[in-house]
Amino acid sequence: MRVGFIGVSHWHAPLYYKPAARLTNVRIVAVSDPNLSVAETVGQELEARAFADYQELIEVRPDFIFAFGRHCDMPEIASALIDEGIPFVIEKPDGLNFQQVSAIRDRARAKGLHAGTGFNFRVSDLFKKIQAMTEEDPVTHASFRYIGVGGPYRYREVGNTWMLDPKLSGGGCTINLSVHFVDMFRIFSHSTPREVTSLMGHFTWNLPIEDYSSMILRSPNSVCTIETGYTYPAPYNIFDARFSLRTSRHYIVARNDDIVEIHRGCDGHMDQFSTKVFNAPWYPVFVSESIDRFAKGQPPVADLDDLAEVMKVIDAAYASNRAGGRTVILGDQK
Repeated sequence: MRVGFIGVSHWHAPLYYKPAARLTNVRIVAVSDPNLSVAETVGQELEARAFADYQELIEVRPDFIFAFGRHCDMPEIASALIDEGIPFVIEKPDGLNFQQVSAIRDRARAKGLHAGTGFNFRVSDLFKKIQAMTEEDPVTHASFRYIGVGGPYRYREVGNTWMLDPKLSGGGCTINLSVHFVDMFRIFSHSTPREVTSLMGHFTWNLPIEDYSSMILRSPNSVCTIETGYTYPAPYNIFDARFSLRTSRHYIVARNDDIVEIHRGCDGHMDQFSTKVFNAPWYPVFVSESIDRFAKGQPPVADLDDLAEVMKVIDAAYASNRAGGRTVILGDQK
């Protein structure tokens, strides 16, 4: 399969193109980035053609594209791929808000195009284990804490300074990290959040984006808290994290030492197993599965419907914070 990569200066792009280059059924034919020197360096590494303009990459007609970029530019990139009928996976959040993402979703749906997004937690053993356990026993309460990422200054270090400008990125840890856990809550609780309450702060780094976010989601039969931030002074991919989920039968705890505890509700008996809790180790699996699903005519790991539903909640979280923590009631906007 001939594969292309748009926006290879994005800090997630190497986590995609490096494992893709190792797949025997994949040939990376072209890469692009507005910073041509970055594109040329990556192109040389991958033995692929390099362009500054992604429109030139599209003219190469890859079979499949992984797309990255500034969040403000993602709707335009996705629109170009849809216009040309090229199947793709685009990194979340694919835009700055629900309105932009839902418009892209509608266009891709109308064309019947394979269009996925980067909710890579979904391919992890942890996600699959919890999904199996909650298939007939939904989560009634969930708590996700995910603090770390070495501070937002790392975006400067990797040439992604735009992430620190909310006009270009849409925000900080809420739109970047919390999206994963909104997605998990929707799936594990079999529900759609109807009320969102949130408070955010930027008091650690004093930047325009939030470096701490606290959200409470309520659906008809479940409640979820999501706490994310850039405040843990640790190396990249080291987190202060803990996930706790309650069902009618079990209490599940995922710890940041890659241990998962499963407590039986009836008697408190606990079983443990070890698995990679964080998402970084699962990028190779996500890339391989994304390509394999497209090749087999199967839906993406996560599609733009999933992303639009999450972005609806993210929009409400920002609205709640702007209103001083007032609860936002979600309607049935499509």
